[in-house]
Amino acid sequence: MLVKIALVVLGIVGVIVLFKGADYLVELRHRETLDADLKPVLGGLTPEEVIRRCGTPDLQTESDLLFRELSYRRSGVVVKFVRNGPKEVDWMFSSINDSVGRGDTRSALDSLPCLK
Repeated sequence: MLVKIALVVLGIVGVIVLFKGADYLVELRHRETLDADLKPVLGGLTPEEVIRRCGTPDLQTESDLLFRELSYRRSGVVVKFVRNGPKEVDWMFSSINDSVGRGDTRSALDSLPCLK
């Protein structure tokens, strides 16, 4: 009897994991498509390029020389970079977030149109 209950519970857990995994894969595929759409816009973006195109940020944070954030308060956008090598100019785009904090790249780009 105990074995049957364990098998039923294991089956239910398996079905839940299967559906959650499928949802995750669909979301991942959507994110890859979105990233492919935005790659020409954000692909080679550096902090210097953002400053050149959008002006001096209201706040610029650099942490342990590994992370760099540019905050544009008027538009509510934070652009983040990570160091990609030993040189001062080796920065790689990491993310862009709007003031709502959704992490929605398109929404953040709409708020900071100088990057389009």
